[in-house]
Amino acid sequence: MIENSHDYLESKTIKELIASALQVRTHSYCPYSGFAVGAALAITTGKTYSSGTHGTKEVADCSVEGAANHAEATGSITIYTGCNIENSAFSPSVCAERVAIFKAISEGCDPASFRAIAIVGGKNDKKTCSSHSQNKCNRSEGTSCATASTEAAFIIIDGSVPDFCPPCGVCRQVMSEFCDPDRFMIILARNTDEYKIFTLRDLMPESFGL
Repeated sequence: MIENSHDYLESKTIKELIASALQVRTHSYCPYSGFAVGAALAITTGKTYSSGTHGTKEVADCSVEGAANHAEATGSITIYTGCNIENSAFSPSVCAERVAIFKAISEGCDPASFRAIAIVGGKNDKKTCSSHSQNKCNRSEGTSCATASTEAAFIIIDGSVPDFCPPCGVCRQVMSEFCDPDRFMIILARNTDEYKIFTLRDLMPESFGL
């Protein structure tokens, strides 16, 4: 675990990353597990992974202007966010961390610019939806449903989650594909004041590679 995060990112940036992860978590689609996760990836701006266009506009760097509606600028840091998206077939489900990383890659960002990712996750604070009281929900009382997953009231929105949420093994392997294991920071947070910071190598000491 990293003791002095200031060698990597400013404390203000870390808090902004966590806040972004908490906010995007409210968009989680998790009707089956009821476990909502948000992730916010920090990259340095001004680099290009590959040439291309975003709509009719050339993407010259990984800035908000070059990736409109997909990221927000924080000084020289651009933030790409992602939430977990479940599927009834289970295997097509995708984690929040991979959504954020793949979003950045698809917008032409250089993986060498990936600096850190903040992750927050936990069970929804309620399991029923408003349709239950009207006998209109097709899932039984006490279980999560698609309606509930899209209602902000059914996501923890008080700026915190009950516990730390480490990335799964698949997400750690994806990070190892693109990130410097000794410099890339993984921030596990409950809120903007309670968090732990690890390097990728801390959490994935032996990754697979070709």
